[in-house]
Amino acid sequence: MFDFFKKIFADKSTTKKLLLSLGFALFGAIYTAVCIIAAPYMPLKTGKFAAAAAALLLLISVAAALIWRTLQINRARIEGDTQSSLLGSITLDFMVKLKNPLLICDDNGRIVWYNPALASFMVASGAQREDMHGKSISHILGIGLESMRADTTNEGVETAVRGSIWRIKPYRFESDSKGKYLNVLVWTNATELSKTRAELADNNTVVAYIVIDNLEEISQFTRASDHILDAAFDVRQILYEWARSCEGVIRDYSANKFIFFFSADKLHEFTADKFSILDKIRNIRVGSDISLPITVSIGIGTLEGSLLEKEQSAQSALDTALQRGGDQVVVKTETGTEFYGGRTRGVQKRTKVRARVVANKLVGLISSSSNVLVMAHRWADFDAFGSSVGVARLCMYCGVKVNIICNMSDPNLRGCLSLLSEVAEFGGVCVDSAAAQDMIEADTLLIICDVNSPAIFEAPDIAANCGRIAIIDHHRRTASSDVIKAENIMMSYIEPTASSTCELVSEILELSMPSGTITSQEAELMLAGILLDTNQFSRNVGVRTFGAAVWLRAEGADTGSAQALFKTDFANFLSEAGFESNIFIYREFIAIAKSDYESEKAKHGDAISISAFRIAAAKSADRMLNITGVRASFAICRIGKTIHISSRSDGSINVQLILEKIGGGGHYDMAGAQFADDDMMAAQVALKKAIDEYLDSIKG
Repeated sequence: MFDFFKKIFADKSTTKKLLLSLGFALFGAIYTAVCIIAAPYMPLKTGKFAAAAAALLLLISVAAALIWRTLQINRARIEGDTQSSLLGSITLDFMVKLKNPLLICDDNGRIVWYNPALASFMVASGAQREDMHGKSISHILGIGLESMRADTTNEGVETAVRGSIWRIKPYRFESDSKGKYLNVLVWTNATELSKTRAELADNNTVVAYIVIDNLEEISQFTRASDHILDAAFDVRQILYEWARSCEGVIRDYSANKFIFFFSADKLHEFTADKFSILDKIRNIRVGSDISLPITVSIGIGTLEGSLLEKEQSAQSALDTALQRGGDQVVVKTETGTEFYGGRTRGVQKRTKVRARVVANKLVGLISSSSNVLVMAHRWADFDAFGSSVGVARLCMYCGVKVNIICNMSDPNLRGCLSLLSEVAEFGGVCVDSAAAQDMIEADTLLIICDVNSPAIFEAPDIAANCGRIAIIDHHRRTASSDVIKAENIMMSYIEPTASSTCELVSEILELSMPSGTITSQEAELMLAGILLDTNQFSRNVGVRTFGAAVWLRAEGADTGSAQALFKTDFANFLSEAGFESNIFIYREFIAIAKSDYESEKAKHGDAISISAFRIAAAKSADRMLNITGVRASFAICRIGKTIHISSRSDGSINVQLILEKIGGGGHYDMAGAQFADDDMMAAQVALKKAIDEYLDSIKG
């Protein structure tokens, strides 16, 4: 009852009338009270009549107020319905006459209604006139309703419709009391805005660094009469002509080094022809006895931001190109890193100037650390473990506590760990990744050997948690990863022309420590690493490789003891034969072998370990190169739910570029890849496609 009267008093006009009625009723009540009081003194009939009249007067007044309020409510409802009808009519008329396309669809994306502007636009843009009622909006827009709702910009989603760019913004409304919803899709033409944005992007300045990357190395193999400086001048002329052709600006900033500015729209042309400038420069050759090509490395930064940020991006791209062996272009974009070129094999350096600089830098980093952790890649081989042992010895020489992170249960390392156990100083040095986590301190230095791809680190979480990192590797540098922050890398020594990481570490130790510091066991482990990656000094061997081997021999390494580490048991020998019984030749000079771990395990028992099976694949790839006419080999093996590929080359084919196409990497003539899949046939198809793309590109 209280709420009822509260609603009545909410209307001011009604309230006045009600107060007037109540005043009248109050007067009647007072009159009734007076009548009752005066009743004893009045005749009986007169008193009863007066009281009844007063009560009737009160009831009439309240009834009048209620009737009045009911009329007011009905009047407001009629006016509201009239306004709603009028507003609906105006809205519909507005949508019909709106010049921009507009449509209404249900929650399933089915078109309920569309305005004439949409129908006219579709016909004007070349579409056949058709009834679009009931059709999915994706039929017109190419995107669904959920994609529009997922937009977080609150500005709508841009999509191309019949050659025009439209920004579509959905609005959801409840259409009736039964919970049915409709969506009004408002279209805004963004074609001119999109063109303007594209023009601004095309006119955006791109920074590139260019370096003639092999001039110093080629000069070691040529005479003054070979006119090497003339060749460098010819390269300069080609680069300046290239810059003029695209209306860019190029300047020398040092000997055989250039900085190049050009508009972003030209980059599309460069990538379309796969930077043919590399081929033009590669055609310049020097040397009368041995004709060697001149090559350049180019780093391009296309990241958005200030000119300084673009310059830093270009410098980082150039560093990547050089660390991948040169003769290539690296383009850093907002979405990742792109590689072009890299067809020629790097010329091995004869001097140790860079090695000396790196040795001094590494010793400084080690000496300023509270402790050092050393790790390599998963499924460590002799090169990975041997180089880790060499780095650990350097840390001991600097008086800094060191630990090597490795899988001590790996059967492949059983012989290495047994040999290392003979050195008392290495007792307790090898730890697993779980124990290493507790050893990380603020000043801990992590040294990563024989790997630069975080995907195959022995312990990626260790790399993510360490703030000071040094990398020593001979594999071509892979694209950057979020696992390691660039600012955490204190030193990166990646030398693709080296035969092995053990070669690089041997040079660092020779330049940093006096003779006789390392033990014969350590020297033999490092020599085994060189033997493994050079296939017994038959592949990728340079002057410095033999120099490192001679130094290790002088430090007590015995070739026979190092060779003993390569011996395998009978079961693993049979597993190697499993690859060689499944070989086929692809495109006349590519050998591909296949084998399955579970199948070989069923044949020969549990004696075949996973790591040994992986090594069997690598050995099979090595041996297939002995087949007449084979220039590259690939061994595909299935281990559980993963496919592994090992590859080798005689130097005429860059197997790293091939396996990079399927997520792998490595060295010019030795690389690997893996798939998180157990479909051997799918891996074989992907490999063949990558081989075809590579061979077709070098033909073109």
